[in-house]
Amino acid sequence: MISDSQMLINDKWLSFKLSHIIAPCHLSCTASNESFNAELFSCDHIIVRLYDLILLELAKTTSTSGRNLPDADNLRVQVSEALRHMPQMISISAKDHVQALSVNWMYAASDMDRKAHGVDLKCRVTLHRESTCSNKKYVLINYEGM
Repeated sequence: MISDSQMLINDKWLSFKLSHIIAPCHLSCTASNESFNAELFSCDHIIVRLYDLILLELAKTTSTSGRNLPDADNLRVQVSEALRHMPQMISISAKDHVQALSVNWMYAASDMDRKAHGVDLKCRVTLHRESTCSNKKYVLINYEGM
C-alpha cells in the first residue's frame, strides 16, 4: 500500500512461512522437514511476486496522478535478470590476523554460466564507503589463489 510518498509492505513478506502461504513453491512443500532452515531465504519467486504487487500499487497511483508507469513487462524482466546475478547467502567473518575479513556468498548464475558456457564471472566486493574511498575501488587487495 502506498501512503503519502512511502510504500508500506507487510512484514509477512520477510517470513519464509508466511510469504509461502500466499506464494507456495517446491521448497515450501518440504519446509516441514526438521532439517529445513527457513532462516535462509532463497526464493526469488517471493521477490518477483512482491515486485508485481508493487507495480500494481504504482500503476494505481500513477493513473490517478496522470504520470506514466514504465513498461511493467520490461521491469519484470530486469528484476528477474538482476536477481539471477545477485550474490546470495552472504556471510562475513574475521580472519585469523587483525584487520582482515573473509566474505563468502553463493552465486548460482555464475555456476550455471561456468558449466554451460565456460564463462567464469568475477564479482567485486567493496568493504568501504564509496563516498570516502571511491579512488580505491579498483585496487585488488586479495584474490583467492593468487
